[in-house]
Amino acid sequence: TEPLDLYSYLHSQGIGTSHAVLYVTWAEAYEACGNYKKANSIFEEGYQRRAEPLDKLKCHHREFQDRVARQTMQGIAEGDADSENIGPNEDSEPQRSSLADLK
Repeated sequence: TEPLDLYSYLHSQGIGTSHAVLYVTWAEAYEACGNYKKANSIFEEGYQRRAEPLDKLKCHHREFQDRVARQTMQGIAEGDADSENIGPNEDSEPQRSSLADLK
């Protein structure tokens, strides 16, 4: 979380808040952690602050949205494939593994 702490500090101190690169790299750090909702809100913050260059911010936001959409669609497709492989007697819940093997 060090990069996220750094970006939060910069933002709280008003450092770089008019530059698109702050919001792009901050959003990328959240995306890398899997926090897509927060990453999107960081892009929105950049728009509200009128960060420049705006076209760079928009381009990276669009690319981010495309990546998230692709991952969502892949997850749905994989979920459909998994449900097709379940037989009538099989449970759709994942099975717990035994901890007895750890002895």
